[in-house]
Amino acid sequence: MNNERREYPKRPQSVNLVYFAVYNSNNFLKQQGMGKTINISEGGILLETYESVLQDDKIFLSLGLKDETVDIEAKIIHESIKENGIYHTGFSFVIESEKQSESIKKYIELFETTNK
Repeated sequence: MNNERREYPKRPQSVNLVYFAVYNSNNFLKQQGMGKTINISEGGILLETYESVLQDDKIFLSLGLKDETVDIEAKIIHESIKENGIYHTGFSFVIESEKQSESIKKYIELFETTNK
């Protein structure tokens, strides 16, 4: 019996890096960094980072895999700090177009193929 209640239960595992940038309401870059993908679905991504990600007006993620890059806005839905001082931050994608949705699906397909 599957007790998974999430809308997107399939979450392939990854070691792929993701760039993040955080902007305030005046489009001033407040923070940028890299995170390691823990898992990803069509609805969002879980990243491991060495610092807490600021929860400001706009967060943009650049997901890279091989020669493909997907740039998308995201919102933080949860964050926790592990015993080793590493942060796990869950982001929900802000998908504004069918093209972005298709790009995420393509990224997941490439990701699954690469991590077999």
